Amino acid sequence: MRRLLLRAIEALVGRVERVEGVVADVRGVVGDARGVGAEELFGWLEEAGVVGRLAERMYPDLRRRLRKELLVDRERHGVLADVR
Repeated sequence: MRRLLLRAIEALVGRVERVEGVVADVRGVVGDARGVGAEELFGWLEEAGVVGRLAERMYPDLRRRLRKELLVDRERHGVLADVR
């Protein structure tokens, strides 16, 4: 039980660190956004590699969630079969 709890805490800490990294990236590029228009605020997305880096950070979590959702849907519809 302790090991399971420890793994869950470590996973949570990893997620928090990733979110903090993304927030730091956004703050570093955007800075103080008060009084800034949408074009200025999101113009930083046009810089080389910014969108790619954000996508690389988001992809593993999105892939895992989509896979889980698809498995649940397949199980509900009776399409998922263990053919071993």
